[in-house]
Amino acid sequence: MSHALDSQTHSLKSTDSPDLFNVVMPAGGRISGAFAEAAKTEFKSLTIWQGQSLLKRTVHQLQQSGIINRVLVIGPQEVLNEAQSCGAEGIAEGSSGPDNLFLGLEYLLKSEKNTANKVLICASDMPALSSNSIQWFVENSPAESDITVPVITASDYEKAYPQSGSVYVPVKDGASTMGCLFLLRPEAIMNQKKRIDEVFRSRKSQWNTFQMLGPMFLLKYITRQLSINDIERRCEEILGWKGRAVRNAPPDLACDIDTLEDYNYLKRLICDEEDSVQ
Repeated sequence: MSHALDSQTHSLKSTDSPDLFNVVMPAGGRISGAFAEAAKTEFKSLTIWQGQSLLKRTVHQLQQSGIINRVLVIGPQEVLNEAQSCGAEGIAEGSSGPDNLFLGLEYLLKSEKNTANKVLICASDMPALSSNSIQWFVENSPAESDITVPVITASDYEKAYPQSGSVYVPVKDGASTMGCLFLLRPEAIMNQKKRIDEVFRSRKSQWNTFQMLGPMFLLKYITRQLSINDIERRCEEILGWKGRAVRNAPPDLACDIDTLEDYNYLKRLICDEEDSVQ
């Protein structure tokens, strides 16, 4: 039985690379109130989704992609227990999202088991993530880049998740959103913790994020003249990273559950589509 959450039309590029990638999965996010009551947990990654936790589903899709070596989960003990039950490794969380990211990267850099020179950063709350999309993203990421980010057009996302209420960046190339899976070279960002902390704090506000990038950048944004290439160049100027956007990425790479509204919307979407094919 298929529905929008599982559909995948992107073709895969062939590759001869034998490298397997390690994954860092920060999973310390808490939820409360009505959301926690509906999810029956205070940890977002342990939200039950179609009979299993979001964490277990995400780890399984990573493992099924055929390009993953190790999955390292960073979170509280309850989350680490779940990670271990599905074949992932785990280490205790820090005090913030960026702390968890750096703890994971440092752990892998010290490990002799690290096989590839890049690491995948994957969110733990992606109910639609597919193994095909993971493989597509990695295989379409430029080898020379320090960090790559999937970019999904608003039109593609709305086809998969109509009336989702998602907020898009109005770039010159066409309104788009960013995915929740990143491929990066750890050495390139280990000395940028302060900047990453700033980005993390402003991540839910487009306005705050663009203010960080300077007045000319902000002016282009306001006048709808900002392009994805502008964003790539400005990030490289500020951080020294060679960052690249992987355009026209699969919509499921941007589908996550941040709020009770997201949770209820995606549950309704699945039920409506399942009812329509019965």
